[in-house]
Amino acid sequence: MRLPSKLDMILWGLAAACALGLLLVVKSWHDRAVYDLPKAQAQVEQLRADYSTLSTAAAANATKTERHGNEFETAERALEAERAATPVRNVRLCVSPDLPATPPARNAPRADHAARPEELPEAPRRDAQAGPDIGPELYDIVDDADHCALTLERAQEWIRDNQ
Repeated sequence: MRLPSKLDMILWGLAAACALGLLLVVKSWHDRAVYDLPKAQAQVEQLRADYSTLSTAAAANATKTERHGNEFETAERALEAERAATPVRNVRLCVSPDLPATPPARNAPRADHAARPEELPEAPRRDAQAGPDIGPELYDIVDDADHCALTLERAQEWIRDNQ
């Protein structure tokens, strides 16, 4: 029988070192699996609970949003029906030919100040001409204001419900 040579000893040493290294890697995987697995499972359970809570809240929020949307549409239809039932009246501004084109001076008395009757401006004569009809424009402005008020009211209700 012959004694192992230096090369054989080196090869056996390298093989033992590789085996030891492989065992250390496997042990680290095992430790990670054994010790980190419960933490990871707890994190997964926490994420599932958070998801359940958030999905319930999202469903409730979607229901509220849909309800507010339906209420808004109902109120908007009621405004449109009220508008359709209200006839547009003629509103005309009379243009008097005897009024000056320039406004009165700043120190002239205004109608809202107490003044002597001789200082008040003369009332327009009966020969005033009818100006353009501004009724439809006034009703459009009122409709826009109603829509704005409705939108603001619904937004305030939504904010109150989501606080």
